[in-house]
Amino acid sequence: MSVHNPPIWRWQRVVDLVDDNAHPSRNDDEITVQAWRFLKRKRASTVTRLKTLQKDYPDIYAANKMFEDENEFRWLLEAALCTPVEHEQISKDYGLSIKEIDAYEKLFWDVRSNMFSGPYVEAYILTPAVRNRTATENSPDFIPKLIAVCQGYWHLLESRKPGYESVELERFETLVYNNQVRHLSLEAAKIAPAQGFHQMEAVRLAGEQEKKKEDRDVIQSASAEAVKALLNSLAFSRRALDAPTVLDAQGREPRLSEAE
Repeated sequence: MSVHNPPIWRWQRVVDLVDDNAHPSRNDDEITVQAWRFLKRKRASTVTRLKTLQKDYPDIYAANKMFEDENEFRWLLEAALCTPVEHEQISKDYGLSIKEIDAYEKLFWDVRSNMFSGPYVEAYILTPAVRNRTATENSPDFIPKLIAVCQGYWHLLESRKPGYESVELERFETLVYNNQVRHLSLEAAKIAPAQGFHQMEAVRLAGEQEKKKEDRDVIQSASAEAVKALLNSLAFSRRALDAPTVLDAQGREPRLSEAE
């Protein structure tokens, strides 16, 4: 898959075909053709017929419902699919069938082949998660994906337990804070002379104002520059093709107790 394609490129193709009343081409794969048939029927279905649609396309129906729900479970699944862990393991931990996971990945979150690319991760995974206004403090999108990208699948599972602290999240908050303080400092330096304030005093006040922000507000207002700074500061080469994650004999990332 091209690094220019968004994670949802197949579903976008399906929607475009249905909107244009067109048919798939010979170049479209099987899941795209099945999803096209599914969407055509879904748009023409009544409540009663939706039950038949669910029976005829159980995996695509489940994947589409997860995508439309926009809740924490969806974002946790997407975070898991940012790691190289096998679908069998995700199925066991998330209570989904392997076919449902496969359908969701192919149609809505096709990212694994591009996880080696820092710009791709920044543009299509982390920055959109930061900007996700559907997410809340108790139902986050960005935090699970940050942990998955930077620390792996087993840390992602651990993060769902009370009391978990992420070093990478703390680092990101610091980067966001510094980025915002720098921006406010520049703005303060511009207006300080006109208002009769000492420039350094204006900078200090701007910094104090930032410190009063809640952590959630800091993360939600993060800039794309802060996300880029995070990726640049992390040892991202662990995800690169020339330095893949070390897996155990079963093809898994080591658990926390094994890695530490």
